[in-house]
Order: sequence, then C-alpha cells, then structure tokens
Amino acid sequence: MSFLRSSLLLVALALGVSSPAKAIPLFFEGNLGVGFDAADPDVVALGIDMVMDGSYTFVSAGAPALNPELEVTTSLLAQPFVPASPSFADPILANVLYVVRNTTGAVLDDEHLVFTFGGNLNAYSELTPDEFGIDVPSVVLIQQASCTGNAVGPCVYGAVALPVMAPGAVVQFQIQHLMADTLSGSLVIPTPGLAMLEHTVVPEPAAAGLLLLGLGALLRHRRS
Repeated sequence: MSFLRSSLLLVALALGVSSPAKAIPLFFEGNLGVGFDAADPDVVALGIDMVMDGSYTFVSAGAPALNPELEVTTSLLAQPFVPASPSFADPILANVLYVVRNTTGAVLDDEHLVFTFGGNLNAYSELTPDEFGIDVPSVVLIQQASCTGNAVGPCVYGAVALPVMAPGAVVQFQIQHLMADTLSGSLVIPTPGLAMLEHTVVPEPAAAGLLLLGLGALLRHRRS
C-alpha cells in the first residue's frame, strides 16, 4: 500500500491537480479509525514531532453548530477529481480550504489543530476510515501513549501548528482530502474529526523556586 501511496504525487501531477508541499498522504489506519498507524512506513519516515505528556489537553474544535472552543469551517476550492473507480492508486482528490477562528476568548499560543479520526462516514456506506486520507503541508505528527480505540499502543495524529492568535483572529490553510473508495453517491466531501491541542506550560522547578523567592522579597520590602 505504501508504494501505491507514494505514486499519488505522480497521479496528481499528471492530472494537473495541485499538491501540497510534502505530498505524503496519510490515511486513518489507526485502530477504529483513530489517527494513523504508528508502523506505517510513511509515518515512520516523517518521524514524530511531539510526544504528549500531562501538559497537553484536547479541547473541542469544529463547525460553529457544534459550539466548539475553536471554530473551524471548510469549503472546496474547486470541483474534486473523481475517477471512475476510486482506489489508493487513483483516489478521489479534493482541495479543501480550512478557516480557523479563535473563539476561546483568550490568546492562543503554541497550540495545534489536530486531525483526530477518520470523521463521521455514516453517509458513505462504502468508504471506511482507512480509505480516507489527508495530505497536509508541513504536517506535525503528534504521538499519544494510549488513547480511545487503541489501548494497546500509541496513537499518532496529524496536526497543523497554529500561529499566535488573538481572540477573534482567523487563520486559513489548504490541505488535500483523499478517498480511496466511492462516496456512495454523496456529493459532500467528508471532513476528519478535529480537536485543538492545548499546551499548558508548567514552570521548571528552578524557575518556580526563583519566582517564589522574588515574591517573598517583594513582600518583605513592602512590610519594611
């Protein structure tokens, strides 16, 4: 399957479909469609960029109707390419614009928009999560030691690093959705599950100690 995927760039070029910079599509082959397969040669070749610890938390992100903390809307940039018989060698290709708005009410810094699972594919009886992929320029791969649906091993997610965003700020980017099977007659391109990965910086013990000393000195100064 990896060989077939590596040929997708050549297919896209031959068809005149614009391709993201990395041109490495990743399919939601994680258990139950949660994330990617950590053993996928493409995942291994790209390498893990971040390993989650206790300072990282997933919060809601998605369409405005879902009342998420981070609002995300998607739209097609052009008519998708739909081959007669979609497959990994010749998938449906759709260039999608993502518009992300900071609706948290706080400044976002060092956060990521994460593609968590293969989306709600109930409307696509023939499409399974492992046949649904995304191609993200400058993708960030994030590893979680264990997660829902894959308790026996790590989950690997793809993500986009968000810039510093003031409340109400908007950022846009383009990625490509790939579908290696038919859409069962639907005209709507599916979207993966989304979440925002929030990073809470925990002060180093030494830094925390210095902060306490500084506060103590300030209090003594005021008393004198």
